[in-house]
Amino acid sequence: MKPSWLLDVDGVISPYAGGLTTRLPLTRLPLHIHKDWVSEKVVDSKGREWKVEIAAPVLDFINEVHAADLVDIIWHTTWQHDANEISRVFGLPEFPVLDAPEFETWNRRKAQGWWKKPPAQRHLDSTTAPTLWTDDDLNMGWADKMPAPHGLKVIAPNLHDGLTLKHLKEIMTFLEASQ
Repeated sequence: MKPSWLLDVDGVISPYAGGLTTRLPLTRLPLHIHKDWVSEKVVDSKGREWKVEIAAPVLDFINEVHAADLVDIIWHTTWQHDANEISRVFGLPEFPVLDAPEFETWNRRKAQGWWKKPPAQRHLDSTTAPTLWTDDDLNMGWADKMPAPHGLKVIAPNLHDGLTLKHLKEIMTFLEASQ
């Protein structure tokens, strides 16, 4: 069984400035990470317009591993189903969105945990394949001690840089080893 990839948007495929309550575009792209960037306006389901910037090598990589059928990519992001609007605008395939009812009820100010963890755990419990999880918030230890009987690879990019070439190589190594 091929591995799955729980893929976040903000801070992973699209670096950003801000914090838990804001998504602000960077004033300067991290050109020390990638030289070629694609910048587009994405309109979410509430009609809000967002500037989203994704490095061309990251877009190419996602398209390549999907086309090669190396991984089942699943959006796991605050964008929820709007992530597929990002797919449409940036020329990515449409991916399933991890079912996360916790997202609607999670209150950042009163939170006793992270809304992404229970859906991720349900996913891990429901598969016999290894799972890759890329999320900038994973550097806060959210995935520590998560039972993952078939393997969990966690990559937590710096939210201002997103996925680097080193991360892409690490992901490819994981995918190849999981085949």
